[in-house]
Amino acid sequence: MWGGHPARPVHRAGETPTPQELIGYFFIWKSLTPISSKPKSDF
Repeated sequence: MWGGHPARPVHRAGETPTPQELIGYFFIWKSLTPISSKPKSDF
C-alpha cells in the first residue's frame, strides 16, 4: 500500500508493471473516465 493505492504509481528504471498492477491501473483509469460522456465508437 502506498498513499492508499494498491499499485505503485511510479516504477524504478527497468521495472515493468505486473499484470495485476496493469489491471489496477485500468480500473483506476476507467473510474476516472466518465463512460457516459464518451461514445463507444471512440474506444
